[in-house]
Amino acid sequence: LCIRDRNTAGLRHGQGTYAWPSGDRYVGNWINDQATGRGIYYSREGWRYEGQVVNLKFHGEGVYYFANGKSRKGKWVNGQMQK
Repeated sequence: LCIRDRNTAGLRHGQGTYAWPSGDRYVGNWINDQATGRGIYYSREGWRYEGQVVNLKFHGEGVYYFANGKSRKGKWVNGQMQK
């Protein structure tokens, strides 16, 4: 874990990176200990998401890059891409 900034309560706040033991990793904004704002989520399986997140869920405009190199741009709500 490498979060540069913390708020007055000691919570992660600002830009930073969090890596899980599984190999997944999030690089982006943190607000009051929650991954919220713009960021990139890298999966150990090779896919990644770049865009807006709220509480580490894909939420807002973003691009999902499949492990095979293809991508899909769109709007996400609570982790689900909208049709």
